[in-house]
Amino acid sequence: MVNQFIQDNRSDALSHLDYSSESQMKVEVEEEEEEQILYNVMELKEKGQRVFIARGGEGGLGNVSLGKLPNDLKPSKHKAAMNRDDALDFGESDCGEAPSSTGFPGSESVLILELKSIADVGLVGMPNAGKSTLLGAISRAKPTVGHYAFTTLRPNLGNLNFDDFSITVADIPGLIKGAHENRGLGHAFLRHIERTKVLAFVVDLASSLDGRKGIPPWEQLRDLILELEHHQEGLSSRPALIIANKIDEDGAEAVLEELKRRVKGVVQIYPVCAVLEEGVAELKDGLRALVHGGESYVLNIEDVVVDC
Repeated sequence: MVNQFIQDNRSDALSHLDYSSESQMKVEVEEEEEEQILYNVMELKEKGQRVFIARGGEGGLGNVSLGKLPNDLKPSKHKAAMNRDDALDFGESDCGEAPSSTGFPGSESVLILELKSIADVGLVGMPNAGKSTLLGAISRAKPTVGHYAFTTLRPNLGNLNFDDFSITVADIPGLIKGAHENRGLGHAFLRHIERTKVLAFVVDLASSLDGRKGIPPWEQLRDLILELEHHQEGLSSRPALIIANKIDEDGAEAVLEELKRRVKGVVQIYPVCAVLEEGVAELKDGLRALVHGGESYVLNIEDVVVDC
C-alpha cells in the first residue's frame, strides 16, 4: 500500500516535470520566434542620408513644470491611473503642488554597424594567391604578407596614382569554396566586393606545379565566380580582368598558355610576378583602361572551361 502510494506520487511528479519541461520548451520556442533578426535594415549610400533606428520616450513632468494647483483641481489617483494605464504617478504635497507624472520608455533596438569598403578595383582570389603582395607592388600600401592562409582578415586599401587621377584598389581577403555558406569567414569578406566597380581576379599559376595539391587557375576562376553569384546574383557581372600571378615559377608559362586556352571571350589576362614587380606596368595600364577608359569586359562562368 505504501509502495503503491509512493509510486503514484512519483508518477505524478514525473508527469508534472514532463509538463513543466514541455511548457518551458514552448516558452523558449515562442521567445525565439519573437526575437527576429533583421538583416540589411538600411544602407546609407549618400552624404547626409539618415535613418531612424530608435525613438525616445515621452518625458515626464514634475512639480516645477506643472506649477501649483489648488487641491480641488487635482485629478484623482484612480482616474489618472485609468486614463494613463497606470503610467502616471500622482502625489500630494503639503504645499499644494501639482501632481508629477512619469515618462514613457522609448523604443529599443540592437544594431550592428557594418562599414563596407568602397573601392574602384577589388582584388579577388583564393588564399595565398598573392593579392596583398600585388597591392604593395602597384601602390604604396604596406599590407601584412605571410606564407599561410588568411593572412588578410580585413580589406587593405591602396591608391594607384596616375598623372590626372587615382584609382582605389582593395585587397579582399581570400575566398575559399563554400564562402557563400560563411566558410572561412566568407560572409565577412564577400560583402566588401559589393562596393567595388571593377573585379580583378587574381589566380595562382604555381598552385598545382611540382606535385602541389593546389587548384589549377581555371578552377580557381570558376569557384570564385560561383561564390560571388551565390552570395549575390549579378555580383560577378562587372567589368573584370584576370591577373595570372607567380609567372616566375618554373612551369608557370605552360600553365599560362593553358589558362588562355580555357578562358573564352575578350577578358584580358595579365601575367605578373608581384614579388619581383614583373608585368606591373602593363597591369596598371589595364586597370586604368578598365576603370576610366570605357572598356568593359565581363567574365562569365560560361567563359571558363574546366573539363576538356
